[in-house]
Amino acid sequence: MQLEVITLALSFALCGTFPWHQTYLGQEANPRAEPCPSADLIVPCECWEEEEIAGVASMRCDSVDAAHVLDTVFLQDFPNPNLMSFTVSHSSLGHLHQDIFHGKTFQSIRLTGGGVSSLAPGVLDNSRETLTRCFVNDNQLKNFSLQDLHLFPHVDALYLSNNQLLSIDALVGMPEQSTLSAFYVSSNYLTSLHPDVFKSVPGISSLRLDNNRLTHLSPRIFYPLYKLEVLAIYGNTILQLGTGDLWFSTPILRSLDLRNNGPGLLWEADVFRGVGYDTKVYVSNNRFHKLEYDVFGPVLKNVSTLYGFVDFVGKHFYCDCSVLWLVMDETLQRHAYSAICKNFTYVDDLDRDVMMAECATGPMVIRDGEDGGS
Repeated sequence: MQLEVITLALSFALCGTFPWHQTYLGQEANPRAEPCPSADLIVPCECWEEEEIAGVASMRCDSVDAAHVLDTVFLQDFPNPNLMSFTVSHSSLGHLHQDIFHGKTFQSIRLTGGGVSSLAPGVLDNSRETLTRCFVNDNQLKNFSLQDLHLFPHVDALYLSNNQLLSIDALVGMPEQSTLSAFYVSSNYLTSLHPDVFKSVPGISSLRLDNNRLTHLSPRIFYPLYKLEVLAIYGNTILQLGTGDLWFSTPILRSLDLRNNGPGLLWEADVFRGVGYDTKVYVSNNRFHKLEYDVFGPVLKNVSTLYGFVDFVGKHFYCDCSVLWLVMDETLQRHAYSAICKNFTYVDDLDRDVMMAECATGPMVIRDGEDGGS
């Protein structure tokens, strides 16, 4: 009897340790279902399991001829309808209707390459709680449902560059969406920005507005962006920068790119605030006629290098008494080293003493505390 008990106990122990659920060849008798449907059912798309997360798939469709192909693909039975990513490139998708994804969700979606003309409202609603990155760049979009961005609380990157957007003012008045970090709307048709356009997305750290048709900015328009690190406004046609237009609350602004903004850009006093020593400010290929202290003095004192400043001032302004403040401060002259005045005189060749004597009773007298000297 005692022997039978020992034998029975040993049998239970072995059953708990021996992999009876596997075949002797080390293969599963009941293999786990793949997260993708059969490959022949989703041609021309392909689906694969993510290495990092078992049971989660990603999909890619290249050279898709029309949106109805996606209708066929997503009508298939997916063992796991929650995809990590979905990519379509170099395709002619046209209009994406609301039900095209048939209940599938995504963490990242990329629709790039010229094929999307419009997105139906709600086309990504199934991914409200999962979507983190959305790329709909290099298409022909004329509008995008930015007013619904707050419904996607985890989106941290939205790329809408190289489309035909006329405005992003739909963000105005939207409930706050604080997770958006990268917002790219370069190479669109934007002509203006509402003064409050960024109040609903204060967490942006990288903002690209370059190569649009902006003609002006508004005072404090970027002030709500307390995490801003990179701002690109180059390649627009901004005619004037006024007081407060480039005021920043962020302590970590790394790059401010203002290049190529038209042939007659006018600058008012106190344009810049919040630009620090480590901020790279790019100003090349802009023209102006007066190098005024109230405009450029503060920023030249604050930044280590004003990139393109020589090109900025070169041959387009008069070296008269209005530049005496720069001539008197050797620490600021380094920004204008080798810059040439309109009469082909180098700024660093200007005689400080001669200019001080000529300007003492001239059109401008340097005020105390503004000459930058000792």
